[in-house]
Amino acid sequence: MYVETIMSRPVDTVTAEIKLSQVAHEMRAKGRRFLPVVDAAGVLIGLLSHREVERAAPSAITTLSVGEVNYLMAKVTVGQVMRREVISCTPRTLVEVAGQLMRTKGIGCLPVIDAAGRLVGIVTDDDILDFFLAITGCGLDDTTRLAVHLPDRTGELSRFLGAINAQGGYIATVVSPVAPDATGMRVVIARYRAADPEAVDRHLRALGIDIFTEELATAVARVPEGRPAAPVPPAAVMGMMTAAAMSAPGPAARAASDLAPGPHPGQATSAAGPAVAPDTAATAPGPGEPPGPAAESAPADPQAAAARIGAWMARDDRLARLLGMELTAVSPGACEVRLVVRDDLLNAVGLTHGGATYALADFAFAVASNSHGEVAVALSTQMSYPAASRVGDTLIATATELSRGARTGLYSIEVRTATGKLVGLFTGTVFRRGEPLAAWLPA
Repeated sequence: MYVETIMSRPVDTVTAEIKLSQVAHEMRAKGRRFLPVVDAAGVLIGLLSHREVERAAPSAITTLSVGEVNYLMAKVTVGQVMRREVISCTPRTLVEVAGQLMRTKGIGCLPVIDAAGRLVGIVTDDDILDFFLAITGCGLDDTTRLAVHLPDRTGELSRFLGAINAQGGYIATVVSPVAPDATGMRVVIARYRAADPEAVDRHLRALGIDIFTEELATAVARVPEGRPAAPVPPAAVMGMMTAAAMSAPGPAARAASDLAPGPHPGQATSAAGPAVAPDTAATAPGPGEPPGPAAESAPADPQAAAARIGAWMARDDRLARLLGMELTAVSPGACEVRLVVRDDLLNAVGLTHGGATYALADFAFAVASNSHGEVAVALSTQMSYPAASRVGDTLIATATELSRGARTGLYSIEVRTATGKLVGLFTGTVFRRGEPLAAWLPA
């Protein structure tokens, strides 16, 4: 596609003789960032941007009076401040070449000229962005959007698109970055129209195609069932109690002791899942011992399986126990973890150390991503800290599964104080190794 198909025209222009004060006022009034400067024949001779206007204005700390400033500005013409060396393109320049030129040169527009140098249009960064949005089809609400991982070899893209066509799907747009991602696979984003997107989805998954995000034509993102987090079994709560809480004679220690399995008869039950027998509580292996095989297979019920995995991770994650984290809820793909900020978790200026907040989010990430019973290892993580927390604050990390493919998963973890203040935002991607967690779970 050529620049002539996306450029803006007609274009507002100015001549070099016009007073800068007049042009600056018009640019502000119309919201213009760029004005090409042309001669009487319409030939491009310069470019005026908001930067040139700002540089020509007197400093805010000038000693000149308002009258003196206005007098001087009334004398300045566009020709005196315009940029004379202008990077331009022709109507037949490829759009991607124009975009690359603007990116590498750090400029916000390209005047478009014909063979005689006459201005015929202008391409701005807004035009390039609109073009990008158009080729991705983001405004097509009647299409289903898929992001998949494909092996980087000949024929895989054809196989993927052919599978959609075979189910009656019409391909609207296809986009794929050149370089493979961290998994070594090519990412392909496609939009298609189909009478039954669910049938297309089932067909693609049956072929083993790794769909890691999907939005149906209704614009409602598909996520696995069981999104609300359910309370974790008391065994997990017991496993996450700090040493101080377990030894204290207060109500919290008594409640934990009353609920803990082991010396107490009977079963501990979960409000959102089946009963969890005391003998399923996690038992840490001895020093230097590898985890032994599970004596029994994981529960068939996804919630029961997630609860058992959460209980094991809560008990056997040494750093989580050291910091005093408490796993309070877990369900397939989701969990909630709490941490009370102690004095030894502060940084040099008396605020919660960023590493403590990160560790809390990372543990929630680990529980949520492994809760399906398949080994998941981190590929990449990112953490933002929009606000600070302090000693005594209760930090609550809530993990949500944004997408789950055959080989990767994407998770978001919000860390908030008990009052609801957002103090951390964590995103992480995992690689699913295709190995069951059963071998790591205690007998």
